[in-house]
Amino acid sequence: MTRHCFVLFSQDGSRAAKAFSRVRCVLRGLDFKTYIIFLTIVPIFILGVYLHGQKLTYFLRPLWESPPKPFQTLPHYYHHNASMETLCSLHGWTHRESPRRVFDAVLFSNEVDMLTIRWKELYPYVTQFVVLESNSTFTGLPKPLVFAANRDKFDFVEPRLTYGNIGGRFKRGENPFVEEAYQRIALDQLIGLAGIQEDDLLIMSDVDEIPSAHTINLLRWCDGYPPVLHLQLKNYLYSFEYYLDNKSWRASVHRYKPGKTRYAHFRRGDTLLADAGWHCSFCFRRISEFVFKMKAYSHNDRVRFSHYLNPKRIQDVVCRGTDLFDMLPEEHTFREIIGKLGPIPRSYSAVHLPGHLIENAESYMYLLPGNCVRDTYHSVRDGSRAAKAFSRVRCVLRGLDFKTYIIFLTIVPIFILGVYLHGQKLTYFLRPLWESPPKPFQTLPHYYHHNASMETLCSLHGWTHRESPRRVFDAVLFSNEVDMLTIRWKELYPYVTQFVVLESNSTFTGLPKPLVFAANRDQFDFVEPRLTYGNIGGRFKRGENPFVEEAYQRIALDQLIGLAGIQEDDLLIMSDVDEIPSAHTINLLRWCDGFPPVLHLQLKNYLYSFEYYLDNKSWRASVHRYKPGKTRYAHFRRGDTLLADAGWHCSFCFRRISEFVFKMKAYSHNDRVRFSHYLNPKRIQDVVCRGTDLFDMLPEEHTFREIIGKLGPIPRSYSAVHLPGHLIEKAESYKYLLPGNCVRDSG
Repeated sequence: MTRHCFVLFSQDGSRAAKAFSRVRCVLRGLDFKTYIIFLTIVPIFILGVYLHGQKLTYFLRPLWESPPKPFQTLPHYYHHNASMETLCSLHGWTHRESPRRVFDAVLFSNEVDMLTIRWKELYPYVTQFVVLESNSTFTGLPKPLVFAANRDKFDFVEPRLTYGNIGGRFKRGENPFVEEAYQRIALDQLIGLAGIQEDDLLIMSDVDEIPSAHTINLLRWCDGYPPVLHLQLKNYLYSFEYYLDNKSWRASVHRYKPGKTRYAHFRRGDTLLADAGWHCSFCFRRISEFVFKMKAYSHNDRVRFSHYLNPKRIQDVVCRGTDLFDMLPEEHTFREIIGKLGPIPRSYSAVHLPGHLIENAESYMYLLPGNCVRDTYHSVRDGSRAAKAFSRVRCVLRGLDFKTYIIFLTIVPIFILGVYLHGQKLTYFLRPLWESPPKPFQTLPHYYHHNASMETLCSLHGWTHRESPRRVFDAVLFSNEVDMLTIRWKELYPYVTQFVVLESNSTFTGLPKPLVFAANRDQFDFVEPRLTYGNIGGRFKRGENPFVEEAYQRIALDQLIGLAGIQEDDLLIMSDVDEIPSAHTINLLRWCDGFPPVLHLQLKNYLYSFEYYLDNKSWRASVHRYKPGKTRYAHFRRGDTLLADAGWHCSFCFRRISEFVFKMKAYSHNDRVRFSHYLNPKRIQDVVCRGTDLFDMLPEEHTFREIIGKLGPIPRSYSAVHLPGHLIEKAESYKYLLPGNCVRDSG
């Protein structure tokens, strides 16, 4: 057949003829069964590519596309009690004598709610609001002038409003980005008519990309940042229940230059200010608005099948947190793609969201946790998960000959050595096969904004407001964490009735240690009138299970809490020193009735400093309504209810390398120090600066997706926004806990 095909090829020199001849030669050599298989498989393959080809190309994206040039990310510092002079200084900028003017300019389609939330957030600091709308979409569809029809809803900005509308060109089939550019040019002209001048600030972002008010106020009052500054926004999808990541960067603030500054929505500089607001994409009240947006926006080519626009499907997608266009994550590494596969995990936090949203939560429940059902459809199942089964493979060695035995005797020692060095990693990686995840908590959404009244906040949580607040007792076992205890007590000081602290002269592992709190008691004189302090002698039983000594010390702490004068229904905070509840969380629980008698607190999890944000899975901290004879101090799960986003857990957050060494040898999990070189100071310093694991462990997760998603160093966070107030106010003293300061004291 090969020779015959060669003859055919040589008879006609055209490429088409050669290709046809080759196919004909191949088909002649196939029998009937092969024809049937060929005619079955090829159509299935073509159909598979048609349906899922986009997923394959997106999954293989790391092979054919390099990630974009990274931004230079500026750390962002903020606390509502910090002065503007302090905040400018922390950023390395200078404080101005008077603030700049600010112009906020947007292209408007139909996002009435989102524009209201945006303008209410920015209202105190914006000089002029500029809005342009068109009577056609970017894809050439006609649309009503929605803003004009709803202008009365925005009467609060009317004295500062510059509004314009234009007629679209209605060129169906044209690249949508051409129409988008046309409208942005028109917006440029409208900004000029609004009276913008040189060095005024111009916010360029879509309606749903909302800078935080304190970010804009910071930029009004400071000098020293670049003329074009992109804003890193928290990325949400469908509502503030589905937090994606912090990779939204298109929003930007420009120091206006006449004749040079042009309104755009792409990258214009290399500098990014961390944690500067929120991007809530496809955050609509009505299903019809989803359908309109999917057909109208510049990426409408993603609607590859008409059933994507089916209202019942859209409702189901929103409630499951999956993708409207059935796309894979748009990432540039396999780790990130795999880590984001599947539905978006629910977030129950409504803490530090736009103020108007929280103050008027009843009007915007669809944007808040637990309210996925949109107008029109009311009976959609809420997110069933597909079960995954894993089979175990057993290999039996039978009938080995002499050569196989030699190979076996060579490989087995290598295998044993590998298990000795990396067995923990293997067992942790395979953990999803042999250990089920713990019973999930019932997570309560948490609402807070510093301008909201306590009556409003209690009501939003479904609780009642008390006539007077409860007393609060904060009790801790202390080892050597002087800085962390200071930050904790400064945070909680306004609301705690009595601070209770117990220390021992031995560690949980039986090592002797000095009474550090007693030696540094003068540093805590601000709590002295409310302080109950005690110390005990450790039993120094080396080799005993560390959790036995830990339990012994917690029993002693129970007794000390009683001596501090706690009474029935007082609040008792049970958490380690580095598990810090936020002040507003404790104040909420003081003033409200209706929450469970045992309430665990979901804390943001940091490692080494507030530069390395891990996740929000810290849950051991808890608040108890005290019951004499029943409430016992503990550090394990005591209930099934978790309050979202209630503080911070900063683990191994030490100033000195010697403190890392001490903690690694002293705490209850000291068995993780499997090799002596783990305690080498140079290694510890290197690990801290790379954001890797001190014990060379894999992530302690229960699904392969989560394990793979967390492999490698912890991504750096440049946000110091809404951290404990004392930390920000005294940032110069705690630089090692803030972004960009990984080097520790060698002592």
